[in-house]
Amino acid sequence: MNNGLFKTHEDVEKKINEACGNLKSGNFVLAVNIFQELLINGIDSIEVDTGIKCAKYWLNRIDNINKMTKGLDRGKYLLKEWEGFENFFQESAIEGKLYDIKIVELAGQYIIAFAVEDLVEAYKSLNYPDIDLLIKIGESFILLYDYHKAIETLEYVRTYRKKDPYILSLLADCYYGYGEVRRAKVLFREAFFLGPEVIPIKKIKCSIINDILSEIKKSGHSNVQAWIPVFGIINNYFDIKKELSDEEVEQLIKEIKRIENELEQRIAEYDKMLALWGEFDTTLLEVEEVKMNIKKIAAVRVPILEEVVYKTKPFSLFNSPKWYSDGLALLKKLAQIGIEQEFFIQKLSLLEFARKKTTQKVNLFEKVQIPGYEDAIRKIKRFMEDEENLSKSSQKIVKSRQELIKKENL
Repeated sequence: MNNGLFKTHEDVEKKINEACGNLKSGNFVLAVNIFQELLINGIDSIEVDTGIKCAKYWLNRIDNINKMTKGLDRGKYLLKEWEGFENFFQESAIEGKLYDIKIVELAGQYIIAFAVEDLVEAYKSLNYPDIDLLIKIGESFILLYDYHKAIETLEYVRTYRKKDPYILSLLADCYYGYGEVRRAKVLFREAFFLGPEVIPIKKIKCSIINDILSEIKKSGHSNVQAWIPVFGIINNYFDIKKELSDEEVEQLIKEIKRIENELEQRIAEYDKMLALWGEFDTTLLEVEEVKMNIKKIAAVRVPILEEVVYKTKPFSLFNSPKWYSDGLALLKKLAQIGIEQEFFIQKLSLLEFARKKTTQKVNLFEKVQIPGYEDAIRKIKRFMEDEENLSKSSQKIVKSRQELIKKENL
């Protein structure tokens, strides 16, 4: 129960943050004292409980760590200690004991920073590129959330192991953490198609992969990692295209109708002047150039109208009818609207075609490829069960024969 030392929620938060700061900087004694002070004053929470366990865990080991000689062996030892530390809390979670993951990571950062320093120095002393050591360094930078250095390290590793799904998945996770989602999706897609079974799922922090895993678990599939590329493609998790929504298609159709209505209004105005158009010189105005550009919408290249350049022949304002100037302006508007309409129709046609292709691909996965995949897995399971049954039968036959031989010898 709170005895009045911590008067407000802000006071408690301030103390927890102070203790966490000490954890991160390796002041484990101070961290333990603050967390225990909170506990004595009735602040019994997951954060306080986790903080005490973390601080005591490293406090019991820090003296031995400081006595070790700086170098590769200490760096590897520290990473092993971190793994043991992380596993301790993961096993606690399995047993139903809650803990604060952020505090666990903060407590480990001091140790991991130590490890990185040792591993980097060890690598610099080598006369050759030790790729396995570089991978450990890259993974350590990820644990420290230093994605910039992790990317630099792992991209160099990638020059030696271009098609290694393990490296590609780590890089994808880094790029996602760095904010480059499109690149992350491309790398994840490639990694999971090359070898989903070797990807270190427990090390991946990306929410996209966690969402896919949740969907696979809900569907009841076993061998979860093998299903990640399938669910990733079907549900567009690895799709870097922007899906064209029904609302966007509807908006395009509305825009085309608006232009059509405007064109009809202009033609109606044209009809009112029909008697006069017989006097008009039709060679005065022509479209000299239609300037256009290409833009990607939902990863589909579509034409975009930029400008219509008209060529107007000179005419005498004194000898021509007064309405010629208005007539030229009206003709330009009619031509402009007509050209815009063609561009919108072409854009809609291209986007609708792309949507149909996407739908066909999804249907192919759902109706053909996934059932085929499931059937193949069933056959493999049956084969393995048959193999196991045959093995057991063989063992029984051998055992029976051995017993028969023993009886005959007696």
